[in-house]
Amino acid sequence: MATVTATEGMAVVSPLRFSVTGLVAGETVADASREVVITIESGEAERVSVALDDGAAIPLILEPYVYRLFTTTLPVGRHLLTINVEGADGTTAAQEIEFFVAGPTAAPTTAAPLPTQMTAVTATLLPTPTPTPGPLVFGVMGMVPGEALLDTPTRSISVQPIGQQSPYTSVEFALDDQPIITLTEPPFAVDLDLSVLVAGRHLLSIQVANAAGETAVRQIEFFTGLPTATPSGDFISQNLQQPTPEFLIASLMLLICCILMLVVLVTLALIGYIIPRFTRPDSESEE
Repeated sequence: MATVTATEGMAVVSPLRFSVTGLVAGETVADASREVVITIESGEAERVSVALDDGAAIPLILEPYVYRLFTTTLPVGRHLLTINVEGADGTTAAQEIEFFVAGPTAAPTTAAPLPTQMTAVTATLLPTPTPTPGPLVFGVMGMVPGEALLDTPTRSISVQPIGQQSPYTSVEFALDDQPIITLTEPPFAVDLDLSVLVAGRHLLSIQVANAAGETAVRQIEFFTGLPTATPSGDFISQNLQQPTPEFLIASLMLLICCILMLVVLVTLALIGYIIPRFTRPDSESEE
């Protein structure tokens, strides 16, 4: 186990430290696969990524951070695994682990007796095996599922392949089932404008296709709610609810009831005013 301490960034109370298990520097790996575990010993890690040789950095989203190393797709010889950890306070820590991939081991055989007469032997060099591309698996940088984006108007989203794969032919970004852009060459990245979104739940969909004809889709749910956003006139007009038929019928019934009550009140007032006028002369004649 190796422990690394961050050497950059501002000094903090708990320095950023992490340890790596499953792979030792200088080790010769003969297994078909190896599970490398990155454990944060102290500090708060915001991003953890792993890069193999000269390949792109692969983000590790969830803790514990586990990277599975497949040696069957690697050529025999020296390789370098680079681990980068970025802290929430801006500090960074990194470690490079040099290791070697062993070739196939031949089964032991009984030595044959040497011939009495030397014969010429021609050596034939076998071609170096070409690594077989793995399944279509990709990581998304810049956003995690369930994240609440409350204080940023934009967010940069990028797609990174995990492991050795066939080249990507297209990467399609869609937001709330509405296509945004389709990219056909790297870098596969887009700047997402959050200032035009209504506060609440949203769904980012990313569909990737490669040269082998494979496709993969990943969906990320996130939430927005910018406190400084002011709805425009177009937003208000588009989101005003139209009155329903039930509401119109209830309003009409209420208006009819008000008219009937007004008619009754007027009728009672007229009765109270007219009847005394007709009965008053009879009373005076009797006197």
